[in-house]
Amino acid sequence: DLFAQNLTFKGLLSLQVLLHGSPRNRKLHHLTLSGKIIKRIRLADGLINDIRNIKTFTSDKLFEIFRIAGHSALDILIITNKMSLFEDYKKYHEIWRKGLLNAADIMKASSITPGPQIGRLLLEVKRAEFAGRISTRQEALDLIQREMDDK
Repeated sequence: DLFAQNLTFKGLLSLQVLLHGSPRNRKLHHLTLSGKIIKRIRLADGLINDIRNIKTFTSDKLFEIFRIAGHSALDILIITNKMSLFEDYKKYHEIWRKGLLNAADIMKASSITPGPQIGRLLLEVKRAEFAGRISTRQEALDLIQREMDDK
């Protein structure tokens, strides 16, 4: 599989390792890279430093790291030698892909119309599911109701 500019994902990972921690302007201005590659390298570079400084990974912290990292999450785990978190990443990925509820479920169960509030509620459901605070559809709906009552 190619990522961009005939660069494989393995090649991208190698480039990320090579460029990690280097002054961006000194190294990247000599290369002609697509915006997609540069964005991924810069995102990974910042999160690599953050992960290396974390002593204890809480479920909320991991959720945020994986959410921000997006498709770079696996690269970051490899580069930081944190493959012990791979199962957590797989769990996050599955919840993000197909969690207990989706936006349509939230709109159907509430009077909320499409908009930012749906996104915020969906994010809270996914975060709670990842942390193990909820595990059923009903618990997710109850969480939505509590969140709406608090507003």
